[in-house]
Amino acid sequence: MTTCVQAPKPPRILYAAAYYPTPGVKDFTLGRLDEALSLYTDGLAIFEKVLGPEHCFVASTLNNMGVLMQEMGRPLEALPLCERALDIFEKSVGPGHPDTAPALSNLGKLMKRLGKMETAVQLHARALAIFRKAHRNRDHPDVAEMAVALASLLDGEPREPGPLGEAWPDCIAVSVFSSSHVLPISNISANLCTFSR
Repeated sequence: MTTCVQAPKPPRILYAAAYYPTPGVKDFTLGRLDEALSLYTDGLAIFEKVLGPEHCFVASTLNNMGVLMQEMGRPLEALPLCERALDIFEKSVGPGHPDTAPALSNLGKLMKRLGKMETAVQLHARALAIFRKAHRNRDHPDVAEMAVALASLLDGEPREPGPLGEAWPDCIAVSVFSSSHVLPISNISANLCTFSR
């Protein structure tokens, strides 16, 4: 789950509640999507009641619920969840904070699914820029993961002037990785091979 380093520390009683959605993550991973949604919904209600509707724990849960709704084939229901999560992250930690980047990426994936390609590319490009700035180099797993996400987004799209063509260099910018990082190199290779057709 996303952390929220700039938000105030929650009261001690909330530490148990903070892990309430964790079974939702497990159920999501195991493919028990309805059970996961129920747990996320319960966890969200606790966070909103105790921490308020603008807390980053709320945003993180909304973001996870949005991804889950996409997996359930319910993108229109996912949209307000992802948009609200992004709005809360931008307000609580800032629009350029690394905790905001995954919400941008998830909303970008949803926009692609909804056929809004230019918006999707812009959101992913913002997320990539955040991670590049945060890590001050291109040889970090967060940067690689976001570059691969942008490359996957553009897979099969024309590379020409305009928002889609301008994003293309960001996809191939990740070059050499430290051996200490575990990265999906095969995914990167597959995406770059697709682009070289």
